[in-house]
Amino acid sequence: MNNLESFQTLLEIVLLVLTLSSESPLLGIVAAICALLYFLSDSDDSDQGEE
Repeated sequence: MNNLESFQTLLEIVLLVLTLSSESPLLGIVAAICALLYFLSDSDDSDQGEE
C-alpha cells in the first residue's frame, strides 16, 4: 500500500470510528480495535511480501 492509499484508508477508518462512537460508545471501541487489527495485519503482510 502506498502512502496516499494508507492515508485515505486511515481517514476512512477514523470517520467510521467517529460515526459509530456517536451512535454507541461500544461500537466505537469495537471499530477502533478492528481498525488496529487491520493495520497490524496489513503491515505484516507487506513485510512478508518484500522478502
